[in-house]
Amino acid sequence: MKLLRQKSENLNIEFHINPDFNTLTKLYSQSAIYWHAAGFEVNEHSHPQNTEHFGIVVVEAMASGCVPIVVNAGGLPEIVVHGTNGYLWKSVSEASDLTYNLISSPELLEQLRSNALSSCQKFSKQNFYKSFGRLIK
Repeated sequence: MKLLRQKSENLNIEFHINPDFNTLTKLYSQSAIYWHAAGFEVNEHSHPQNTEHFGIVVVEAMASGCVPIVVNAGGLPEIVVHGTNGYLWKSVSEASDLTYNLISSPELLEQLRSNALSSCQKFSKQNFYKSFGRLIK
């Protein structure tokens, strides 16, 4: 963390370490893009526990209107459909390029944002209850 703070010293970057839920919700509402890197450079076959298994925080960000740009690992590809409701990446340069393309095109940002808001509904409590109800019948 110290290295990241040093590298971003003259940039308009803020770090929020373990914010409470209200702070997190406020940050999501003020943001357009959500980056997630849990599982980056992890061998999923040897150490699957070091990847994001489901990614509820990604769904929360999407539900707040953020477009996810997430590492293509673990359970994240089950949530993010590349180019439809966000982006999946495997390298830092790819994440950077995807981010640049997204912020360079307000129309694309809005389209992916709209798709992210719609697609995250499949993880709602209501849909969970429906699906679970079908399983136990």
